[in-house]
Amino acid sequence: MKKVKKQIIKSIDKATSSEKLGSVFFGVGLLIAFIMAIVVAVSNVSSTATQIVTVTLVILGLIIGFLNITNQEAVAFLISTVVLVLLTGPFLGNIVQTFALGSNGVQFLGELFKNIIGLVVPAAILVSLRTLFNVAKDEN
Repeated sequence: MKKVKKQIIKSIDKATSSEKLGSVFFGVGLLIAFIMAIVVAVSNVSSTATQIVTVTLVILGLIIGFLNITNQEAVAFLISTVVLVLLTGPFLGNIVQTFALGSNGVQFLGELFKNIIGLVVPAAILVSLRTLFNVAKDEN
């Protein structure tokens, strides 16, 4: 009985630590997305720098999708991602038309959502592939 209890505790600790790590990566990714949106909006940043940021966000997104999204959370995560991607364009268009943000404000919002999508979509692709694999292998 003690052996089973230790195994259960180990598996819970392992799952908890990977979820915490995934949450940290998500927070870091959002912070990078926000900071780089500000930097791009107020200064001239080379295309190489924005490419490096995009690659970094994609890698973080893949790590998030691998570590942070469980099979039970997959459907909710995928629906949320689809909603985010589909509604970002109309939302930004509405904000730009409604408020006089100026070129820096428009550029900031565009970069921010571009970066967030660059972080979330790779995770969604990984989660959707994993979900498809799990559905295909089920033999109920």
